[in-house]
Amino acid sequence: MRDEVHELCHNDSLGQIVNRRASQSSVQDIFVGSRGSSKLVKDEELKHLVYRKALQALVYPISATQPHNFVVFSAKKPAYCFECKALLWGLARQGLRCSECGVKSHRKCMSLINADCLMRRAQKCKKHKDEDKLQRARDLMKERMSAREWNHKEVFEHLRDAFDVPDTLHQQYLKEAQNAILDGSSKWSAKVIVTVVEAHGLAAKHKHTASSPYVSITVGDCKKRTRTIPSGLKPVWDETFEFEARESSDRLKIRVWDEEDDLASKIVGKLIHEPDSFLGQVLIDVKSFSGELDIWHDLEGRTTKSSVSGAIRLRIVTIVEGEETRAPFYHQYSCLHEILFDYEYQTVGEVLIPAEVQETDSWKVFFREPAQEISTEFATRFGIDTTGCALTHFVTLVNVFRLPKVAGLMSDILTNVNELYELSSRVSAGWLPVVSAATFGRMNKLRLHSVVAVREEMCQTMELLYNQLKTCLINYREMFPVTDPQKLEDLRSSVNLFIGISFFNMKVLQLENTRESVEVLRECMQVCVGQESLVSKQFI
Repeated sequence: MRDEVHELCHNDSLGQIVNRRASQSSVQDIFVGSRGSSKLVKDEELKHLVYRKALQALVYPISATQPHNFVVFSAKKPAYCFECKALLWGLARQGLRCSECGVKSHRKCMSLINADCLMRRAQKCKKHKDEDKLQRARDLMKERMSAREWNHKEVFEHLRDAFDVPDTLHQQYLKEAQNAILDGSSKWSAKVIVTVVEAHGLAAKHKHTASSPYVSITVGDCKKRTRTIPSGLKPVWDETFEFEARESSDRLKIRVWDEEDDLASKIVGKLIHEPDSFLGQVLIDVKSFSGELDIWHDLEGRTTKSSVSGAIRLRIVTIVEGEETRAPFYHQYSCLHEILFDYEYQTVGEVLIPAEVQETDSWKVFFREPAQEISTEFATRFGIDTTGCALTHFVTLVNVFRLPKVAGLMSDILTNVNELYELSSRVSAGWLPVVSAATFGRMNKLRLHSVVAVREEMCQTMELLYNQLKTCLINYREMFPVTDPQKLEDLRSSVNLFIGISFFNMKVLQLENTRESVEVLRECMQVCVGQESLVSKQFI
């Protein structure tokens, strides 16, 4: 029996885990590190940058910006929509206009306009050199920031304590963050390089002929377009364009059109600035990302009645002036997340299990207040979506996955991520298979950053956690004694987590040679039973 167990333990990768356990690097050594020793957290320059970015996100949060006050208006001369640039038709009551900043819009475009009315008002006044109105707008922004600081004092204090910043320096950096918000519209600029690669699953607007799609790209007042691909619902353009973004509120507007070549459409186009059939759009805040991304985006409609389908692949490089050498926003968020987790774990002494305090969407809650507010506002400001935040939390929990209930929490996070992937696979089956290995990107509602280094780190983390879980399951009678109900619950959660990692590796990471979890679990049981039989024979 000893030889059989020894042989079984050396089969495939399972036995290698048992025999190399002492020499194998842990997940902490590779990615997260022991408490307070993360590669990201060790970078003092990055920590300083993240702290100041977090202050900016908190002192003037997107969730508290002033919305536009749209009212119906009648134009006395031709007026155009700020969003789509099309004519506002009619003899009276042609559209909507904000009573504060004056931006005009169609009803269908109202929700697409940048929501920060105060910031837009300040930018408009500066452009027209109206110093009096500019100063009034700045005063209103100062009042909002002062009220925010006073009403949410505990949030700023928590950030200060988590980063261990002296109070005098904290107050100085807070004032600098406020000034950066006030001057952001005039001092911020970025170079945006957009490559429109391809699209799949576009809607056919004509019954008897295929669409002839092209793409228009707009940043600020600059608009460019690709060539038209005749008769194709799976066009490949692979064209690159450069833009200069001068305003912090600028958006990258990608719109796909079906070109109409008949005379009537051309005449109408001269009047309404929209001669062709709309096939879908993607809107991205330029300031919400940095670095290089190569990802698929689902095409969205302008209203709930829009009939659009398919996705478009974009390769975007953003170089923000003054931040050329700084870490991308997702690395900044990872650093912030780890610091908040470390501080909460050290002060409270336990990991938050949100399912015990919240019934719905518990997998989207990572911290107790006010740390959760800090995380949410930073992610919202800099374009880190909920799925990316959840996976960051998952990686952070790898440190403590053996604590009670933590395996269940990790299993819940991974289950929801996998369900999003399954949904996108069913909805977008036409274009999903063409996602390349380098495009570790967005699949319908699931968005992961398409940076090869991030993908490699996630692969490494998943592999090592997978191996450690196998080791625990091999020795499940010792690790999860039957006399402890909580340990038995953790055993069930560990098995679910083990299966979830297998699905994630095969379907989301698209790793080759990934073994079926059921097969590996069967081997774990065989090894455990074999070890028990061996021990029994030694005592006989």
